[in-house]
Amino acid sequence: MNWSRIFIISILVILSFFKLEAKKEWVLVRPHLKQDEFIETINCIDSMNCYLFAVNLDTTEIHRSTDQGKSWHFVNRRVLKYDNGLLNILRVRIFNDSNVYLSYSEKIALEVSENGGKDYRYVTFGSLSDYTGSTFDNIDIFTDSISAGLTFGGKIIHTVDNWHSFEIIQAPDSIFTFRPIHFIDSNNIVFARHNNHNAELIRYNKIEKTFDIFTRGNKPIGGKNIDRINDFVFLNDSLGYACGSRFTDKNGQSKSLLWKTTDGGRNWIKLVDTFFDPPFGLQRIAFRTENHGIAIGSWGKIVETTDGGENWFQHEVRPDMKQMFPLFEWAGSYPLFYSPGGGIFRLETVTEVEELSSDEKFRVYQSGRNLEIAINDPTQSVYTFSLYSQTGQRLLTRSVNSSFGFIFQPVELIELSNGAYFYTISSSGGVEFSGKLVVAE
Repeated sequence: MNWSRIFIISILVILSFFKLEAKKEWVLVRPHLKQDEFIETINCIDSMNCYLFAVNLDTTEIHRSTDQGKSWHFVNRRVLKYDNGLLNILRVRIFNDSNVYLSYSEKIALEVSENGGKDYRYVTFGSLSDYTGSTFDNIDIFTDSISAGLTFGGKIIHTVDNWHSFEIIQAPDSIFTFRPIHFIDSNNIVFARHNNHNAELIRYNKIEKTFDIFTRGNKPIGGKNIDRINDFVFLNDSLGYACGSRFTDKNGQSKSLLWKTTDGGRNWIKLVDTFFDPPFGLQRIAFRTENHGIAIGSWGKIVETTDGGENWFQHEVRPDMKQMFPLFEWAGSYPLFYSPGGGIFRLETVTEVEELSSDEKFRVYQSGRNLEIAINDPTQSVYTFSLYSQTGQRLLTRSVNSSFGFIFQPVELIELSNGAYFYTISSSGGVEFSGKLVVAE
């Protein structure tokens, strides 16, 4: 007699009396604390250390979250001084709990903090900083010493000692520098080319002081309907994703574009070329794993993939999320979305039965036909998830990694007909947890 099969069927019979139903929704976790507050950036160093930088008239504040964006507490406050001609903050990068970088919209200058935003060192760049009207358009930080930025119009400025010294490089006239910018390694920088080859990436080698085409684009006929790269992210030396837009002749609307590279950015495969509503392209992209990512655009556009970009679905959002200039960041397994019209929202699972185990080790949520599983096991072991029919037939297995604390991982299921299904979570020592999944539409 197959005793393991009898054991599994016994579990299924017991669990048939329980039901787990769940859904996800965007929850406002931090509204604006002041009437004129605007959040310039959200940066998560890891799942338990997230920072935001907020501006309110002539005051800036840094707040921190240690619970994946659910709650925020004040870190420090600073009053801006305008005697250097620094009027409007353009971009903020919080690299770690010490290093903070500010650039401004009307002047090529930086403010650098090395003590978490308490004090700032004002950095200017010779004659480039003598007049207003230009800006440090974007900055990428490789280490707390090595970083680089682009000026709007043709210059790369980089440092190897955290902006105590720097080198200014003029790009050739045929290359109009534009964000985004990314360090391939400590000596090679790539950035988007802002002209009729905007889907191209240009590489600059700091040692040889040379420019070359890193990713070649296709020049449109007549210079119209240009593919534009607005943001990219690299998960490792080979895998990366990018998002962008293409203006069309249809009432000034833009298509949304998504790409994927598996060779470090040399070649890109176009994943999506379509209209997402509202039709104004995609501006930011971020992946928390190699397969699970989100891209956003203005007016509340959020699209998500859980299969490495093969399929994307669009989120329904709240009315107070539909604003221009949104921000997005992964706080561990939780997506954070900032809208100037509302504040910071977190995508949360709303469920009738939140905790299914009394030993505080396993948590399972149902989201439509899929599950999210968190295993609190600091050994970071690999567990096996198995799904069964009501007769005990195993339908699929998936691997789930444990972590320190509850960090949820999506488990994508096969197409299931309506009915009850049962699952187990096993380690090398056998079945440790089990539950029931109900599919009903």
